[in-house]
Amino acid sequence: MQMISKILGLVILLPLLSVSQTVDIKVNVLQSVANEAKLYRYHRGEPQLIDSSAPSAPGLFQFTLQPGYLPGLYRVVVGQNVTFNVVVSDEPVVDINTVVFAPNDSLRSEGSLGNQLYWEYLRYKDRQRQQIWHIQSLLDFYPDSLLIYQMLSAESWRLQQELYDFAASIFDQYPGMLATCYIMLEQPPVVPLELKGDAQRKALLDIWWRDVNLNCLPIAHSPGLIRRLWGYIELLIDENLDKEEQGQVFIDGITSLLTMEMDPNVRVILRDAVVEGMLGTDYYEVAEFFQTSALADLRPLVDQKQVNKRKKGEPRVRVGETAYDFFVTLEDGNRIKLSKLDAEFKLVLFWSSWCKYCLESMPDIIEVYKNYRDNGLEVISISVDDDEEPWNTHVKGYNAGWVEMREPFLIEASLYRMYDVHETPKMFLLSRDLTILSRPNNPRQLEVRLRRLAR
Repeated sequence: MQMISKILGLVILLPLLSVSQTVDIKVNVLQSVANEAKLYRYHRGEPQLIDSSAPSAPGLFQFTLQPGYLPGLYRVVVGQNVTFNVVVSDEPVVDINTVVFAPNDSLRSEGSLGNQLYWEYLRYKDRQRQQIWHIQSLLDFYPDSLLIYQMLSAESWRLQQELYDFAASIFDQYPGMLATCYIMLEQPPVVPLELKGDAQRKALLDIWWRDVNLNCLPIAHSPGLIRRLWGYIELLIDENLDKEEQGQVFIDGITSLLTMEMDPNVRVILRDAVVEGMLGTDYYEVAEFFQTSALADLRPLVDQKQVNKRKKGEPRVRVGETAYDFFVTLEDGNRIKLSKLDAEFKLVLFWSSWCKYCLESMPDIIEVYKNYRDNGLEVISISVDDDEEPWNTHVKGYNAGWVEMREPFLIEASLYRMYDVHETPKMFLLSRDLTILSRPNNPRQLEVRLRRLAR
C-alpha cells in the first residue's frame, strides 16, 4: 500500500483551520445517573476543560461548539466512570450513544461515520493488544530455540499485522476523513517477522512516520502524537553506543523528523515536546541543541550566547569541561584532592541506598570496574544517604574495593551543586586532569566508553 502518496495528495481535504459553523455534541448514556458531563479539548497532548453540561433528561447531555471552534480530538467525561474520546470535524451534529456499564465497548453514532470508524478501530485494537499481551507473557517462559516460542512469536506478529491491515482498510475506504488521521497516528507500523533485534529496530525507524499525515494540523494536540514521538525516540536507542554518541544519534534522528514535510504547527509541538522531555533526562545537550538551533520554520527558543554565558560558580558538567575538584576520603582516613588521586580514569558515582536502580546497577558497575581497573580506572563512590547504617550495610555487601564516601545530601553543598546532582544514580567519567570524558547513564554506556578509551 503506497500510503504516503495518498496522504500527501489529500491534505487539502482535511480541516486545518477553525470552522465557521456551530456543532452540537449530543451524548446519551443509558442507565446513567450522573448530574454533570464535561467536555475537554486536547491541547499539547493534555485535556483542557472547555464546557460542562447538566442532563436535560437522565443520561442526556449536550454541548454546543460555537463558530471558530477547532477541529480535533475532544474528550467527554460523564460522571466519574464514563470517559471517551470523540473526533470533531465539520459535521454539524455528533451524536453519541453508549451504556454506563461498558461505555467504550458500547460507543455508537448514527450520524457521525468518522467517530463510528474511530471507535471501531479502538475496540479492535484493544482486543488484539490483549491477545498479544497474553502471548508475550507466555514467551517469557520459553527459550527462543524451542518450536513453541517460534509459534507464539508468529502468532503475535500475525495479530499485529491483522491490526495494521484493519487500520489500513479504513484509510483506503475513507482517506480524506479526519478520523483516519487519528487512526493511522495510533497504529504503529509492522515489519517482517524474520527481522529481529537491531535489524527490526532499524526497519521500524525507516517506516515509523510513513503512514502519519504530519500535514494534518488537528493531530498536533493529540496525545497520540506525543506517544508516537517517544516511540520513535526509543527506537533511536542503541546499546552499542556510549552516552555522548547516543546523544548525537538522538539529535540526528530528531532533526531528520523535524525536517520532514509537515504543518509548521505540528513541527512546533514536536520540537517543544522534545525539549521538555529531554530537559527531564540527563540528555540536556539534546534539549540545548533544539532550544538554540533553527530548523526549517522553527525559531530558536533561546540564544546560544546566553546558554554559553554561565556565571562563576555554576556547574561545569559538559563533556570537555573540567570537573569540580573536591577532597576524597581514602580508606585509611586520609583526604586528598580528586585531582591528586593517582588514576588514569576517575569515575565519580553518586548513589543512595534507597535508590532501586542504583542497587540494581551496582553489580554491573563493579564488574566494569574489575575489568578496567588494570587500565587505570578508579571509582569514587559517593552515597547521598543521611543514615550511616544502610550505607554501611550495602558497602560491606558489595565489597567493591574502590573509594567509598558518604556525604549527606545538601542542595547548597558545593559538591552536589557543582556536579548538578538532583537525582541518583549519576556518573561522571573523568580523565586524570579531571576533564569530563563522558556522563554515562548506565553501566553499559560506561563500559562502551571505557573500552574505546582503553584501546
